[in-house]
Amino acid sequence: MRHKRRLEKTSNSFLAYPRVLFVFQTFNKAANVRQLVFPLCQKEARNILLFADGCIDRTASVAHRMMTGRNHYVIQSNDTYEISNYRLAMQVARFLDCTEVVLLQDDDIFTEGLFDWLDKALSFMAGDKSIAIVGGNGGANFIPSRCNRADAGLSSVPFEMWRKDGMRGFRLGHYQDMTLSSARATAGAFPREFVSTVNRAPQVISVEAALTCGFFPTILEPYQYDDDFNCLKAWSTGRKVLHMPTDSKRGNVGTGGMRLYNSVSTSSRPQHFCRNWNFILDTFGSFLNSGELEGLLAQANSSLKNP
Repeated sequence: MRHKRRLEKTSNSFLAYPRVLFVFQTFNKAANVRQLVFPLCQKEARNILLFADGCIDRTASVAHRMMTGRNHYVIQSNDTYEISNYRLAMQVARFLDCTEVVLLQDDDIFTEGLFDWLDKALSFMAGDKSIAIVGGNGGANFIPSRCNRADAGLSSVPFEMWRKDGMRGFRLGHYQDMTLSSARATAGAFPREFVSTVNRAPQVISVEAALTCGFFPTILEPYQYDDDFNCLKAWSTGRKVLHMPTDSKRGNVGTGGMRLYNSVSTSSRPQHFCRNWNFILDTFGSFLNSGELEGLLAQANSSLKNP
């Protein structure tokens, strides 16, 4: 009864960001879920969706007691993983009449600066309707001649960072080579660059683009390379992907639950990574190798003014 009385007092008081759905993907984070959700509840965000995916601890119950808004939902899913859950989130966003979804994860804690970043991202998206995705974490560009089909070796080849001629990047053996975005998070500023792909979190996605383009396809389940698919699908359909890193991450609460419990490390990956990477190349290989994507990036960045 005490909880019901609390709901009666608070359920209609959450009015911030009425057209935005904030989405968390979590696994066994009962000890930290308060820290994750608190900034949004304090901000009185209207729409929050938290997936307690396969959790065997109190993640769902702790989140439920904190999230007291009428449009605050906790879904206790049965190890369906992030691609399936994010696809469902887009349908929930449509039901709630939201135009953007903000994807968040269970290993990042943000300061109030997250909302400054979000306000700027939404402003850019409103000013350029072709921007489908804004990423606040990492951004990168494919090196076409260094992206090759995967075999079993992809499961164990080391992840390596590199620097050369003033550029930075990362590679997975001969299978994948990327250059990192030149945009760097800066306090009080919002440097940005259009890039091939961004990874979460945070990440803002246009609901219209996600539903129209079929983001988070079933074939990539349970996880991995969906960021690449979404971004390349956006570019190949006349949309754009913006990297605008944020320095609002206060810290983390350990490795993300999904990776922690699924043998993902810098030198170990499940076999389905190979299948998913090959699907990316089969779907977008000609778009990457023809120079068409590089041309779109150059054109977009030529008109971009950074503060």
